[in-house]
Formats: sequence, structure tokens, C-alpha cells
Amino acid sequence: MAGLVTLVGCAVLLAVVLIEAALLEAVPAAAHAKDAATVATAFALSNGVFARIFPLAPAPLLFIGIGYALRPSVLHKRYANSAKVVAALFVVAGIAAIFGTPGLIFAIVMSVVQAIWILTAAIGLSVSSRRTLQT
Repeated sequence: MAGLVTLVGCAVLLAVVLIEAALLEAVPAAAHAKDAATVATAFALSNGVFARIFPLAPAPLLFIGIGYALRPSVLHKRYANSAKVVAALFVVAGIAAIFGTPGLIFAIVMSVVQAIWILTAAIGLSVSSRRTLQT
């Protein structure tokens, strides 16, 4: 089940990123055509939508899936539990981002937290795999 949730989260993330990329690709094309309305609309949608959708669906799905997939046999229990906390905070940030700029800032902060979590989990995985190889 954890793997399935993670795969769905990856698929949703890919869809969101593809839509954002399509909107960002439309900006220079519209600017070249001197279509100011399309430039403004595509740019606003790409920036505003991704920043608000990412913390609502892809991020929580990925982190909750990872939280259950990383049982103590793979990484320390702290990582699995912290992934679940990060998923919950992403949902809160996503909901808050809908209502205003402070929520959007919280969503951006959660993206930084995500990067730090990934870095520490990678280091933890590296350390635990070296211990396993040495024994």
C-alpha cells in the first residue's frame, strides 16, 4: 500500500509539473506574439497554482508513502515518523496557501524542510548501508 500511495504521489507530481511547464512555456511564446493578457495569465497560473497545489496533493502523498515504506528495517524510525509529520505540515501549508500570502510563505518554507529532510535521509541511508556492508 505504501508503494502504491508513493506511486500515485509521483504521478500527481509529474502531472502538476507538466502543467506548470506548459504554462511557463506559453509565457515567452505569448510575449513574442505581443499578447500581454496571455503572458500575465500563464505566468500567474504557473506560479500561483504550483505553489498552492504541490503542498496539497503531491508532497503529502509522497511523504506519507515514504513514511510507511521506510520502516525501521530501512532507516531509523525517526525518518519514517518525521516523513509523516512533514506530510501533515504540507497539508496545513497547502490549505493556508489558499487563503493568503502567509500560507504561501509557509508552503515555501515546507519546500525547504523537504529538501533538508531528503538530505538527512540520504545521509542516514548512506550511513546505515555502510554499517550493513561492514557486518
